[in-house]
Amino acid sequence: MVKWLNLVISLQILLLPSLVVSCNPALAQHQAAKQNNDFIVKPYLQLGLEEKSDASAATVVWFTSNDTHKWSVLVQAAHSNEKAGKAGKAAIDAKDAKDAKATKATKPTLEDERPADSILERLVALPGFSSPIKKYTARLKKLTPGEPFSYKIKRDDALVFSATATARKTAAQPFKVAIFGDCGENSNGQKEIAAEVFKAKPDFVLIPGDIVYRHGLYSQYLTNFFPIYNNDQPVPMMRSIFSVGVLGNHDIALDGNATNFDKHNDAMAYFLFWDQPLNGFGTKYGEKNTPPIAGAENKQILFKKSVGDAYPQMANFAFDYGNAHWTVLDGNYYMDWSDEKTRKWLIEDLKKAQSATWRFVTFHQPAFSIDLPHGNEQRMRMISDILSKYKVDMVFAGHAHCYERSYPLVFSPKAERRFSMAADGTVDGAFTFDRNFDGITKTKPQGIIHIVTGAGGAKLYPQGSPSEYILKYDSSDYSYTSMEVVDKTVSIKQINTKGKVIDQFTVTK
Repeated sequence: MVKWLNLVISLQILLLPSLVVSCNPALAQHQAAKQNNDFIVKPYLQLGLEEKSDASAATVVWFTSNDTHKWSVLVQAAHSNEKAGKAGKAAIDAKDAKDAKATKATKPTLEDERPADSILERLVALPGFSSPIKKYTARLKKLTPGEPFSYKIKRDDALVFSATATARKTAAQPFKVAIFGDCGENSNGQKEIAAEVFKAKPDFVLIPGDIVYRHGLYSQYLTNFFPIYNNDQPVPMMRSIFSVGVLGNHDIALDGNATNFDKHNDAMAYFLFWDQPLNGFGTKYGEKNTPPIAGAENKQILFKKSVGDAYPQMANFAFDYGNAHWTVLDGNYYMDWSDEKTRKWLIEDLKKAQSATWRFVTFHQPAFSIDLPHGNEQRMRMISDILSKYKVDMVFAGHAHCYERSYPLVFSPKAERRFSMAADGTVDGAFTFDRNFDGITKTKPQGIIHIVTGAGGAKLYPQGSPSEYILKYDSSDYSYTSMEVVDKTVSIKQINTKGKVIDQFTVTK
């Protein structure tokens, strides 16, 4: 186990007596868990901070009190034999149902339990804590892509947690994704969608922003997020299914020109709870296109030491899953997508992904939406030229608390607006639509399909004025996007709280 002693010492010095626990019930829960030596946050799966995607690896994260216990992780992976692997490939290539059935019946062999490849221990002392807590990060390697594995967590040699999961998929393996944003409000709709998603058993879950309401606080994760998605019952989802989070405007505390730690002591918890690839465009604290922070200097120092390199770099990143490349972008107000450095990173990322069968991009604020509250927020149209040039297939956004699907489109900003917005936030330009695409008999779109899937739990939004670019709008119920990828076919369904399909289409190459 690696212990960052220098971090521990420096954080303990910074923990001034004036930093007291808030009366917030979530922080009281946090304090009780510390006193009882319980998990503050139970273990959950993440992609990990590694820059390069690795289908044979996984990261497990959990939080505890600042105790002296010895923590260990054991992993047991399954391995398919060579014959089963060849049969599985033949079944996929030939779509032979008989071979596929035989392959399914072939049981993988289980390896002996072995320790995690590494466990990192990090002291966390967000402003507002009376004493620090600990974040543990275990890296599991040598998993068999697409096969099940189990992991156990021990405290002082006593088993305190166990879970099973499926390793990430390779380019040769089909996969399934559930996508929903604007979720963490502790509402009935959020819980109903969580139950539907968990029942569907996707390979990973993508949340395109506004993960936790109302301000993305540590305390709000403890009340509005983990109890819904990582509880023992009824939805122990995050411990067995990978999840990916995108930074939204509520995740940065809605503090105007900067996230102010004097106003929200435990803000910006996104950078604490999510462990995602640090392969963004390399921005450092205080540079252009980073989430700005404000407040007392000692509070800023506490935050930065607690989250480490995740802030600010994890605001933008990319990863591969199956035969798809995913690019995750920050669409918040401080991002200038006319900036040469930022655009160059996006261009290079998509250039490198041209060999991937599919290219998907996700950010919080949609480029094309007709919801009443946010329809004029069109900042992300400024990268439309890059997305079209490098053949992005679909874009997934949130922010609008509804479901929307655009026609396949190509958007060209007007010359005078190519790298800027109007005063009201709009970006004017010319559209080209593929109105022949129906997703049933004509499944090869000429243009990018933009999907808004922000009906994950927050109050639903009414539709604004109709527009020529939106084909489907629904805010009659909470819903999520189910996407299945099998080689050169993507099947999309939008599913509501009752399990009803409210929209569906297919894209092929």
